[in-house]
Amino acid sequence: MTKPMTPEAAGRIQKAAAKKHGGNVPKNDFAARAQKAAAKNPAKTSMTSEAAARIQSSTAKKHGGNVPKDSFASRAQSQAAKNSNRKK
Repeated sequence: MTKPMTPEAAGRIQKAAAKKHGGNVPKNDFAARAQKAAAKNPAKTSMTSEAAARIQSSTAKKHGGNVPKDSFASRAQSQAAKNSNRKK
């Protein structure tokens, strides 16, 4: 019996893949597939503005003050904004 992919596990996998590939996760990489599998399972917590800010800060430090357009940090910020708008 296999366990469902959790957002936490997918996040750990994605972090390792991003580190290996200079901040970006290749489209068909195992980490991308893990993220898709985790998306099928309801998240226990949603992305907050505070969490997205921490991710974005860390990414900016690694890239000389810039956050790459297609990075996880930019997607996290986008999702946090969507979650914030839903709560209003």
